[in-house]
Amino acid sequence: VDVPPHGTRTIEFLANEPGEWMLHCHNLYHMKTGMARVVKYSTFKPKPEIAAIQHHDPHLHDHLYFSGMAEASTNHAQLKLNLNKTWDTLEARFETREYRSFNHMEGDLFYRRWLSNYFNLVIGGESFKKDQHGVAGVGYVLPMLIQTNLLIDHEGKLRLDLEKKFQWTKTIFTDADITFRDGQNLEFEVSLMYQQDWSWAAGLMLTEESLGAGVEYKF
Repeated sequence: VDVPPHGTRTIEFLANEPGEWMLHCHNLYHMKTGMARVVKYSTFKPKPEIAAIQHHDPHLHDHLYFSGMAEASTNHAQLKLNLNKTWDTLEARFETREYRSFNHMEGDLFYRRWLSNYFNLVIGGESFKKDQHGVAGVGYVLPMLIQTNLLIDHEGKLRLDLEKKFQWTKTIFTDADITFRDGQNLEFEVSLMYQQDWSWAAGLMLTEESLGAGVEYKF
């Protein structure tokens, strides 16, 4: 029985055996992130020592998961941090294109509340060209897994973000990020990276200002 993310399935079966059953994915990573459940009759009462252990079952709790990405190249540097908990996501992003001064630093701090597999509400703040703005809007995952944000700041200015990863081969991929800001020039970053394992990658990074080379680390 396939169950989609954030989805449910109703099944019918012959319930003619007492006790409990564990349903789980055989991929250990999937099990750790919640794809395991114990099915039992509502009237079934386990022994006290078993009930005490089950109270601490990690699959019955909604855990926090942390991930991030650090990127450094000859033409810019970037850090992304994510904290996820099922329907909630906290995102932080910091970027600079001038190593000699922090005056060119920009970044975002967003909170997302997912309403479905594809749609989420966004609220937070951004720092851009030494100005700070409160923003709110929506995020949506388009077909072909194109991630989008449509935001409006407290001055009424719009912002549109588009993000997509292209996996060309087993070891070569491209990350493309495009940002349209009301009254500002187009911003983009397009990379061509070689990745031998999941954590490390190296390659070329093109922005609207210049072409550079650098490395990327995921954690």
